[in-house]
Formats: sequence, structure tokens, C-alpha cells
Amino acid sequence: MKRLFLSLALTIAIAGGVAAQSDPFAPFQTALGTFSNAMASALALNASVGSTWSDAYVGGFPRFGVGAVVGSAFSGKGSVDPLFTALGQNAPIYFSQFGIPIPVAGLSAKIGLPFLPIDVGVSGGYIPQSLGDQLRSATKVSVDYKNIAGQVRVALLKENILFPDISLGLGVSYQEGSVSSPLGVGSTTLVNNQQVTSSHWWTVSATDPDLSLGWKSTNFDATLQVSKSLLLFRPYAGLGYTMGSSTVTGGVVSKINYGFATTSGGTLTPSDAATLAGDLQSVGAAAPSFTSAGYTFTTTANTPMLRVYGGLSFEILVLKFDTQVMYVPATKNLGASFMTRLQL
Repeated sequence: MKRLFLSLALTIAIAGGVAAQSDPFAPFQTALGTFSNAMASALALNASVGSTWSDAYVGGFPRFGVGAVVGSAFSGKGSVDPLFTALGQNAPIYFSQFGIPIPVAGLSAKIGLPFLPIDVGVSGGYIPQSLGDQLRSATKVSVDYKNIAGQVRVALLKENILFPDISLGLGVSYQEGSVSSPLGVGSTTLVNNQQVTSSHWWTVSATDPDLSLGWKSTNFDATLQVSKSLLLFRPYAGLGYTMGSSTVTGGVVSKINYGFATTSGGTLTPSDAATLAGDLQSVGAAAPSFTSAGYTFTTTANTPMLRVYGGLSFEILVLKFDTQVMYVPATKNLGASFMTRLQL
């Protein structure tokens, strides 16, 4: 992940020598848009963690279940390489093969309704700031994550000796999160005394920079699932179709220092940030958003995503251990989850 953000930082350095007739940000922006669509599909996978159980239908009231779930989706498989290539870099091999992991952990519950072949469920995940700080101390990586989701499933066919459970589900989810890691340098120069316009020279540096990736995503999801009990095991498979909107923001979080023309420099103010952005845009470059706390690029994605999923659960008395894998054919993103739950 660190290589990704280092590459993002290089786009700022490119701006120093931008020519009026060309925009060196264009290839990067195109690649970032593609990456955003791939990440949106990974977020759709994460949104489904905890919502789809091995049981296509838990049964009528008072049947219910509650459990804890952990999982991860891998974002950007197939779109990480173009993102790096646009900046003259090579993606790490593990990014190329799997994408960037986005973890999730939380709780999930479902209960059957009386008189109707319907069950309803809620799920949610949260990584508190205190845990994020502990992770940073141990791994130098900070994580912030929260999500909430709800689902209603209608039993189209109830299981018997010959036939499986088949259900149709509708759900909605919201999630937001971020991952950041220090660059490992005390200061890095982003623009080094370069002439951007005929009268403006800039020097921009970041002190103790953190590399940051953030996202917000709202999704509406439909599922069609089949499952069948075989002694203590329950294999299952399903299709999911997700529509929604995801916003992906990547960049550097840092104290931004600057020098402008003959000015000795200081902390970047909102006015300075606007001037720098205007300078870059005046020569045809699409500038990122600058603040005294860093700079970011932001892109959105709303392409519908079809996924396939399946897995197997194992039952011991009232406990179920449920494993699941997920796949988005359009972006080749993978995901996986594991749940332990009490189900009656």
C-alpha cells in the first residue's frame, strides 16, 4: 500500500514542470477512475459481509441467529497496474495478483417473522480509534472503519428432503473508512523550486507525511441464494447485484510547507492552496485539493456490480461456523469471510 501512495505523491512533483499544451495528470486521473470502479466493487463485497449467511432462510419466528464475522475484500485487481504505469512505476507483485485488502469485522443478527416466509437482519462493523492507535503502534498502520447494513429475505422455496432453501433478498448498507501509514521520512519535497507559470515559482514539502486512502460508500443490494442441509454441513451459493455510489480519496496527510517566489515560506494557508491550485489549473493541469493538513485526489464510482458467492457451514449443536468466498467477474475482485454464530 505504501508504494501506491508514494506514486500518488509523484503526481505533485510532475506538476512543477508541466507544459501548457499537456496535462500529465490525465493518464493518472483515467487510471484512478478505473481503480475507483474496482474499489467500489470491493466495497460492495465488504458491504455483504455479515448479510449473507449459509442458510438462505433462517425459518419463521421465533427462529433467529446472532454472531460475529470477520472478512476482507481485495480492491483493484486488474486496475492497480495501470495506476502505477500512468506514473512510470511498477506495482508490487502482491497488489497485481490480489489487489489492496480492505478488512471488515462486526456483528450480525437475523430473525424470522411470524406468519410470513420472511427473515430480517442487521449487521454492523466498527474499528474504534483506540484500536486504530494500538494498530499504529504495533504495525505503523492506522485503520478507521464503520459500516451498517440491513436486509430482508423472502423464502421462495422452503427446504425439505428433496428441495433446498431458495430466497430472494433486498438490502441497503453504508460504510466509511480509511487506512494510513507513515512514509518513513521526516520530510519530502513535492515541488522543488519549479516555475509553474511565467511569474510563479513554488517549493512545496510535507513534514512527517502519512499516506492515506479513504472511502465512503452507500449500496443497495439484491441477492438470490440457494442452500441445502447435508447432515452437519450446509453448502450454499448465490448471486448478488449491487447498485450505489462510492467516493474514493487518496493522498498525503501532513503539515504542508511552502515557499512562493522570493517568500521564505511557511505553513500552507487556504489562500496559498487556492493560488497553487489555480497555477496548476492555469497551465492545463488538474490540481489535487491542497490544505495545511495535506493534499488529496477524489473520484467517485457508481457502476452496478454483479457478484457470485458461495461457501459452507458446519454445525455443532446450536453453533454454526460459516466460511464464504465472493467474486466480482467484471473487476476480478475477491473477498472472503468467516462467521461464528449462535442459531436456533
